[in-house]
Amino acid sequence: MEISEYQRMILKTRQNHARVTREILTRLQQAFEKAYEDVVRILAGIDGDPRLTAQQQFWKLKRDQLREIAEGLKNGFAEALKDGMNLVTLNSAEVTEMAETMLLASHGFAEALVSPEFQALPLAAVDHVWKRIGTDGLTLSDRIWNLEKHVWRRIDGIVLSGIARGQSAVEMTKELQRDILGINTPEQIPENLRWTSGISRAVRGRGTIHYNALRLARTEIGNAYHEADVMAAMASNVVLGLKWNLSPAHGQYDVCDQLANQDVYGLGAGVYPPGNVPLYPHPHCFCFVTRELRPMKEWGNPRRTYKPAKDFTFDHPEETSYLDATRKVEMTRAVTQKYQEAVEGQFRAMIHSTVGGNRYRRVA
Repeated sequence: MEISEYQRMILKTRQNHARVTREILTRLQQAFEKAYEDVVRILAGIDGDPRLTAQQQFWKLKRDQLREIAEGLKNGFAEALKDGMNLVTLNSAEVTEMAETMLLASHGFAEALVSPEFQALPLAAVDHVWKRIGTDGLTLSDRIWNLEKHVWRRIDGIVLSGIARGQSAVEMTKELQRDILGINTPEQIPENLRWTSGISRAVRGRGTIHYNALRLARTEIGNAYHEADVMAAMASNVVLGLKWNLSPAHGQYDVCDQLANQDVYGLGAGVYPPGNVPLYPHPHCFCFVTRELRPMKEWGNPRRTYKPAKDFTFDHPEETSYLDATRKVEMTRAVTQKYQEAVEGQFRAMIHSTVGGNRYRRVA
C-alpha cells in the first residue's frame, strides 16, 4: 500500500463527516418545523377573544404545553447531535485502523504495531467533546439542557410582546417563523407550513434560536471529528504530526491562516505534534488536518517529545480583525496548554448560550 493511498483513505472520512453533518442538520430542521407547528396550534385559539386580559390568560393556561414543546425540541436536539458525533468518530476510527493496518502490512511490519486504542477512540472522542468545560464553566451537555430554557423564554417573550402590541395570531406566527425556522424569504417556507402567500420579508438574524442551535450542532460535530483525528494520530505508530489545512471555503483571513502557515515545532508549516494540535478556534470552522508520517525506519518506535521552537504569533494584516486586542495578546502565546486554553476562549461567543447572536463576532 502506497503512502498516498493511505492518505486518500483517511481523507475519505472527511466526506463522510460532511454527509453526516448534512443529514443531522436536516433532522434538526425537521424537529424545528414540528416545534413550530405545535406552537402555531397553541396560538390558533388566542384570537378567540380580542380583549388583552383574555389573551394573556389564554397564553398563561397554555404555557405548560409550551414547556413540553421546548423539552421535546431539546431532547431531539441532544439525540440527533450525539448520533452525528458518534457516526463521524466511529467512521474516522474504523478507517484509520484499516488504513494503518494495510500500510504496515504492505511494508512488512507486524500487525501487532496497530494500536488497540483505535477501538476505544470513538467513545473517548465524543465523551471528551461532550464533557469539555468551556471558559464559561459550561459543558456541551449543559448548553443543550439550556436550550429548553432559551426556547421557552424566547417564544413566550414573542407572544407576550405580540399580545401587548395587539397583534393577531397570524402576525405573531410570522415572528416565530424567523426565530424557530430561520425563514429568510417566503419561498423558504416548507410547503406544509405555508398558511398564506402574503408573508413579509424577514431578515435571518444571528440571534435566532434556529441559527444558533444549528450552528452549535454543526460546530460540535466538527469538533468531535477533529478530536477523533487527533486521538487517532496520538495512538498511531506511524504518524509524526498533523498538518492544519485551510478549507476550500475559507474566505476571510483569520487565525486559521496563522495555524496553517506557522512552523512552531520545526516540523514544517502548519504541522503540530499529535498532542499539541490546536482546537478549532471559531464556530463553523471547516479547516481539516492531514497526517504527516514518520520516516519508515521509525515506525513503531517511541514517539519523540517536541517543544515549541518559536512563539506562535498572530499578525492580522487588517485593522478590522474579529479578534479584539486582548484576544490578540492571548493568541501570541506558544502552542502549549496555555495556548489551547486561549483558543478555548474563542468558543465563548458560541457556547455562552444558544441565543443572543448579537454577542457573536462574524467569522467567515
